Amino acid sequence: MSKDLFTQVTAAYAKDILADAQNAVLKSVVMASGSGTVPLGAVLYKNAESQWQPAASANIVAGTELAIAMEPVETGDAPGGDGIAASALFAGVVVGENLTLTDEAALTDAMLLVLRAQGIHTKAAM
Repeated sequence: MSKDLFTQVTAAYAKDILADAQNAVLKSVVMASGSGTVPLGAVLYKNAESQWQPAASANIVAGTELAIAMEPVETGDAPGGDGIAASALFAGVVVGENLTLTDEAALTDAMLLVLRAQGIHTKAAM
């Protein structure tokens, strides 16, 4: 994704997830195929193939690299295809109520601590 397109896409969705845009660290990531539609605000983890996919509760543990999807991404239903470029937040302050997990569990205090240790802080919606 070109830098200009990356900036435009991220800006279009940032207001829905970022509580504070200052000091946010956004990067382009390669999403693994086969996860269907990954929503804005999905917690992502880096898998064994170094691609990113939506996280379930069990993936939010110390030692697992995490990020937040900054745009909805269609990854298809068949795993094993080419990765899909997407924007993700690696550090910053996000609206906690807008974060999602694949198992639809609520983020626990322990999970929030793991995110915080990686520079992703949450704040209540205003």
